[in-house]
Amino acid sequence: MRSTGKNVCISATIAGIAIGFWVSEANAQLKSLLPPDRRAARQKMLSTAEMVSVIPGCRTVGRPGAYPLYTRKLSLNVEQEKAIAQLDSIVRNALQPRPDEAMSPEEQVASFRQFRNRYEQLLVHARQVNYCGLLRPVEAEYVLQQFLSQEELWALRHSADVQQMLGLEPKQQDERISLKDLTAEQREIWNRLSQSRTPPEPSYQLYQLPENRKVEFDPVRHSAVFRILAESNDSLQLSVNQQRSLEALREVTQTGLWYLAVREEASIPPAAIIHPPTLAETKVKFLHHAEEIALLGILDESQEATVRALVDDQ
Repeated sequence: MRSTGKNVCISATIAGIAIGFWVSEANAQLKSLLPPDRRAARQKMLSTAEMVSVIPGCRTVGRPGAYPLYTRKLSLNVEQEKAIAQLDSIVRNALQPRPDEAMSPEEQVASFRQFRNRYEQLLVHARQVNYCGLLRPVEAEYVLQQFLSQEELWALRHSADVQQMLGLEPKQQDERISLKDLTAEQREIWNRLSQSRTPPEPSYQLYQLPENRKVEFDPVRHSAVFRILAESNDSLQLSVNQQRSLEALREVTQTGLWYLAVREEASIPPAAIIHPPTLAETKVKFLHHAEEIALLGILDESQEATVRALVDDQ
């Protein structure tokens, strides 16, 4: 089913207003708890995040209403659009400094670097959740191609997932690299990923997860991180906002796991370079990136450390 652009934009606008109010309220509450010197450091991070996030393809995770250039020609169904919009909202809310990252002015350089690293990691994890689970392989190829064609230097210099696909050496991963610095093999991979593509038509149906199979695809049954989060809600002292974000992420992950099962039933091959060679490996990769969004984007530093330690003990 293809949604009209008007309906998608209206839904995106409403979601954006709600998320904006939610984030503003959380920021105001946190600001009141910070001493003046830390407030200044935090404000610098927020201002920088807003400046960076307006770059198309940098913060977006594929929401049709946010960047129609990338997705308006895809035949996404209602469930896909809903899951992608949920993911987009989760990550936008997560792209805020943690309290522990709003350090004093003397530590601004180090604290900003910590914030920026987490910021960029979240974007990578969000894109991979999209590529591996929420989009069909041909859709993932198309969206990635659009990203590379529009944001060539940004993707090459700042997108860890793209750098990994290309097999960049550590010495190549700096802010001065350009296409001319790639090896012949790396340039061939870049050309394959960025070659012009026709907007794909759905090659198989992604239908809604039946009620009687929801338990089967609950990420709590497939992921130690999601299971621990569900069992440790009280001990972690999760805020209401954190609980809402985790529940939304759980729904997104459930949808992705279901779509991977549908893809297996339809015997659809993976997208070369983007996906691992087997569906089982793709599932592992998808779950890993969803888990990292929870750990890096929803939990605070202390909660993250607690959950990682519990996972290691299992």
